[in-house]
Amino acid sequence: MALSESRLVNVSISLSPMAAQTRGFGTLCILGDSSVLGAEELYRTYSSVDEVLEDFGQDAEETIAAQAYFSQSPKPTSLVVARWDVTPSAGKLVGGKATDTQADLQPANGGFTIDVDGHSVNVKGDFSQCLTFAAVAAKLGELLTGVTVTVSGHSLTLTSKTTGAASGVGFATAPTEKGVTDLSAKRGLTEKAGAVTTQGTAIAETVTDAVTRLVTEAGRSFYGLVTASDTALTDDDRLQIAQLIESAEDSHIYGITLTDRALASEVYTTEADDLAAKLMRGQNTRTAVFFADYDADDAAYRLNKYFAASALGRMFTVNFHGSKTTLTLKFKQATSLQPSDLDTSEVTNLEARNINVYATYKNGTYIIEPGVMASGMHCDERHGLDGLMNALETAVFNLFYQSKTKIPQSDDGVTQIQARLENVLQQGVENGLIAPGKWNSDGFGSLEDGDYLDAGYYVYAGSIVDQAQSDREARKSPAFQIAVKLAGAIESVDVMVSVNR
Repeated sequence: MALSESRLVNVSISLSPMAAQTRGFGTLCILGDSSVLGAEELYRTYSSVDEVLEDFGQDAEETIAAQAYFSQSPKPTSLVVARWDVTPSAGKLVGGKATDTQADLQPANGGFTIDVDGHSVNVKGDFSQCLTFAAVAAKLGELLTGVTVTVSGHSLTLTSKTTGAASGVGFATAPTEKGVTDLSAKRGLTEKAGAVTTQGTAIAETVTDAVTRLVTEAGRSFYGLVTASDTALTDDDRLQIAQLIESAEDSHIYGITLTDRALASEVYTTEADDLAAKLMRGQNTRTAVFFADYDADDAAYRLNKYFAASALGRMFTVNFHGSKTTLTLKFKQATSLQPSDLDTSEVTNLEARNINVYATYKNGTYIIEPGVMASGMHCDERHGLDGLMNALETAVFNLFYQSKTKIPQSDDGVTQIQARLENVLQQGVENGLIAPGKWNSDGFGSLEDGDYLDAGYYVYAGSIVDQAQSDREARKSPAFQIAVKLAGAIESVDVMVSVNR
């Protein structure tokens, strides 16, 4: 018998962990109050308006908002629609994965005991003809008259047909009657089997409750947020949403569309108490306000009340990993929307509140302007800096996560971190967010006010030698400081012509 080469040459292969992905900054969330999404669904993901149309129908507010969003050229590629429970909800039991074998599916006399709306119910039936798990679900639906039974893969969901605080479906237990095959665990309906119960609610969910739940449970599934519902939102509702978005752990932006034409006639003063004025004075950097002419009876203006969704859709086509891909919102078109018929004074009144408009110019063009957040910060800078921050965080995380050995607490370790940071910053130069320029602020490290940043950025790392012993014992890196010169954008020009005869 021949000997293995591994006696002499032993080769082993070690695969590095897959890198953590940067978060997406190109997905809009439409928060709607249609009853399409079940209580077990926080949101659904879509890649086209046709998919939304299929689920919600032509006249749903979610569909109309999706049309405004996907109408852009180029098109955004990702959308989520989230639920807002504006009516009392039903209690339910979401089962764990069922463990039935084919033989287990078909007991002639099987069942369990379960509480429905506070009442104990004995479930017993003949499952001998149930050849599939879907057939099992259908049979249970027949036996449990007060419960709707649905199936997803090999998991059952039992939803009470009532709503309110008393509505609920408890965990299943073994049947009380002798001779009945216990199906509670095999069907995944016990707590030990991974089932989860949710009690119904008697009080409708407020929009702020819905947004809080959304950013807490699914904060990384979307970046932008608009509301689309038949339920009227008050200014206080919108202010509270703006405050939630401003303080959320994951970065987001919130889009608001205003349609009250009277606002365009109001000259801004420091005493103005309209929503846009309050957001501006509150320096909300994560809320953008848009104005559009809207007529519910005119099909041409059907999409205008979702001007915010349209504008964010254009912003979200940016790929931060490309070359010269960043853009400004100003001068872009809100495709499929009707421009507002505004004169100069009306545009001035709106823009004094940092409200974005879709304006008509005498040369026959239509543009979005000025392209700012409620604070006056340019939308592209807000978007770009959020992407940059996440990219920096992810780059350093992946250095730690993927390294087969430790990152030493030495100059070499600091250099490795600095290299990762500079790679991200260089990509910011490539996509057009960052550019060389004069630094006009306080300096640090070797950087002084008035210095020229040839690369567009400067990274300073504290000295490992001078690091506090407590930081060293805590295995901390010296602090890094980064100076970034934003590329900005030219959005107006003065041209002076001198003529000589």
